Amino acid sequence: MNVVQRRSFAQTPLSQKHAAIFIEIAERLSGNRITPDQVDFLTLRVRRRMRVYRDESFEGYIRRVQDDQVEEHALMESLVTHTTDFFREPGHFKWLRNGGLNGLTDGKPASCLNVWSAACSLGSELWSTAIEIAQFQEDAGVPYCANLVGTDISKTILARARAAIFSAEEISGLPIQYRSKYLQRNSIENQRFRIASPLLESASFVAHNLLTPPLFSTLQFDLSLLRNVLLYFNKDDQQRVFNHVLSRLRPGGILMIGHTEVLSIETIGTRRVGPAIFIKE
Repeated sequence: MNVVQRRSFAQTPLSQKHAAIFIEIAERLSGNRITPDQVDFLTLRVRRRMRVYRDESFEGYIRRVQDDQVEEHALMESLVTHTTDFFREPGHFKWLRNGGLNGLTDGKPASCLNVWSAACSLGSELWSTAIEIAQFQEDAGVPYCANLVGTDISKTILARARAAIFSAEEISGLPIQYRSKYLQRNSIENQRFRIASPLLESASFVAHNLLTPPLFSTLQFDLSLLRNVLLYFNKDDQQRVFNHVLSRLRPGGILMIGHTEVLSIETIGTRRVGPAIFIKE
């Protein structure tokens, strides 16, 4: 294909027929729902995979995906949104800071909390929670203690989460006063930063599809984060995911979801104690 043809293909819109095929793959493998109004996002992610093989037509790439389960899974991972920031939706962290953590530990700051970030992406919200716990315990004069678990459907993104290395842009949401305490410079030239000890050693990351039965059959969590992921599922799957995560929460434990997701699910077995914050009864 010559330069003119390549330029022509780059301007070719994704047809409804082809979009439907890619949307079906994402929903079948992950449960994530991509809506027709996300065609620009869909086109961007599909083209990114096509460039790996220098495929020049949607038809050709679809044939590749249909014949290659490895590439089908790689496409699915690329279509699962990985939006994450430190201290995103700060109201949740303010709630933890202003009495939430004290309640979770029953007034005993030395307690070691179990925390699950159920769709952890790069791990930013899990590390943000760890920082709040570390600050809470430091203020109480006790050493840091927490057991952090992050799960995600994407093995590629989990590898980055385990590395716990972030660019200067990716830590932009982290308050300045926390950076010297909880980050160590990984590369001066490239402005890369890594989560510091002991937070780093307190976390583990595991591949998990939230539509399947929960992991950790013997582990109950004090705090579970299911934030800004339910909106990618249809209504029935939203309820299933919510119930799965709730089942691994101890009575009296706290579940946080995205602020826009509260009205889409039945929160039976919980009581609301804050904005998109629920306690398991």
